[in-house]
Amino acid sequence: MADSIGMTFGRITSAIEKEIPFIKQRVPELVDVYGFGSFFREESFNDIDLIFVIDCRAGEILPASRKLRREARTLSAIFAIEIDALVLSKREFSEKPLINMKDVMRLSG
Repeated sequence: MADSIGMTFGRITSAIEKEIPFIKQRVPELVDVYGFGSFFREESFNDIDLIFVIDCRAGEILPASRKLRREARTLSAIFAIEIDALVLSKREFSEKPLINMKDVMRLSG
C-alpha cells in the first residue's frame, strides 16, 4: 500500500504544482500554496488538504476566497479526490495556525 500511496503522492503533488501558476493568473491575490494532512504525510488519505495564502485588502478577502474554493473544486474534479481548501491571509499563516506546522509542505512560492 505504501508504494501506491508514494506513486500517487508524487504524481498528484507534481500536477498540483503545475496548476498553481494558472491559478495565480486567475486569482492574483494568491501568493503561496501549501499542503498538509495525511496525504502530505504519505499516509492513507480521503482528501487532499491545501492552504491557499492570500495577500489582499480586507474587502477583497471574500471574493478571493470564493475564487480559490472554485479552483479547489476544479482540482477535485481533475484528480477525482476531494480537495479541502483552507484560505488564510499572510498574517494568519505567519501565526502558524496548525498544530503541526512542521508537516506543512510548500508547493509554490
